[in-house]
Amino acid sequence: MKIRLLVIIGIAIIGISLSQFFFVYRISSRFRLELDRNYESEKHVSSVKPLATPRFPLYGTFGFDHFCPWVSKALKREKTNCTLVGQLPYDSTEGVSAWVSNVVETQLLARQTNCKLLIRYTNDGSTVDMDHIFMPVSKYENWSIHSKSWDCQRNLLCFQMDSSLSFQLRHQSSLERILPTLAQVPSYRSEVMTMSEFYRGKHNFNQLSENLPGFEFGAGFACSIQSLFQVSPSQLKKTQIARVLSILRDPHNLVISLYIRTGVADQKHNVETLEQQVVYKEVSQDVIACALYHEKLLYENSGRYDRVVWLAISDSPFLKQWIVNTYNKKPIKNNNVGNKQRQVITTTATRSRHSRPQNQPLSKDVADALLDWYLLGECNIMIYRGSISFGRMAALRTMRPLYEAGSNTCKRDLFGYSHTLPN
Repeated sequence: MKIRLLVIIGIAIIGISLSQFFFVYRISSRFRLELDRNYESEKHVSSVKPLATPRFPLYGTFGFDHFCPWVSKALKREKTNCTLVGQLPYDSTEGVSAWVSNVVETQLLARQTNCKLLIRYTNDGSTVDMDHIFMPVSKYENWSIHSKSWDCQRNLLCFQMDSSLSFQLRHQSSLERILPTLAQVPSYRSEVMTMSEFYRGKHNFNQLSENLPGFEFGAGFACSIQSLFQVSPSQLKKTQIARVLSILRDPHNLVISLYIRTGVADQKHNVETLEQQVVYKEVSQDVIACALYHEKLLYENSGRYDRVVWLAISDSPFLKQWIVNTYNKKPIKNNNVGNKQRQVITTTATRSRHSRPQNQPLSKDVADALLDWYLLGECNIMIYRGSISFGRMAALRTMRPLYEAGSNTCKRDLFGYSHTLPN
């Protein structure tokens, strides 16, 4: 009887173990399948080199931990009593791309020193409410500054982002015992200005990789932004933003982002004359031609997409609306897809202040510019003209293929390959 009872118990234990094994196997297989489906590389159907890298995975997923192991490892360290503030310097006239680059630099310094990270747009007394635009992704890195009267200078061991921040940290005796060697961190906005060196990877951040195990220069910017920011619920409540995001993130859509910088936002009065509007339409034709080329190449031959969507963003409110009016619901010139039309969308009807010509920007202008920048990266490929850093930093956020439109060409930029457009 005892032997029979022991046999029954043994069989039961084996059965439970097997069921647990198959449960884990099914779950892991489902996760693996989901990763393969979401993050597999897109390939050109012709003999051209691979066009696209996978869309960058969200924070908290297996894919994110694969690309960004340094993020979770750094967050688990015990914090010290120092604070670093990511921001634009008070006397800066730069805009969104400089700000996001400064934020990433500050985070990389904070993770090395185990300092608390706080983020604001600038310290010049402006009324920009960052919590109204983005919110922290992780409770372990709550960068919000809730009090507008908070002053870094009143706090011991509080350092604000400027050109001398690394120097200040290296000469703090209280931090030296925590991290004797503070590694150089990349200034991504400066790095992307010299694209040939960036693309070929001619950078040596070995010390940074030792301090932050798993850090890799190419994915470092995307890892940082994805671990810090998600769109604020107050923005998602706006019907237009929610609608645009749902369209851009639909896996059945081939999404092509178009960014055209005209310079009108840099002008003092920000008024577009009729003569300027004519010029802007002419300038946009190179970007349109490049988009049409990739639309045909990817949509006709891949068989992966049900629809084509263009996202039109510009610092000219007139131009982006003109692109929508001219190319939305127009037939796709394609031999294999039948009678289908593309959809052209844009963001909110903003003033598109993608630069910072005044010292105290309005919160709405900053919110609109940051959301334009954020949404640009929600694409399969991006095409730009007229901006050195805004488009590149947007593509870098999700490691998207990027093309610079020129006269009859789509010039290779980040993660892309050059093409001469057919006549």
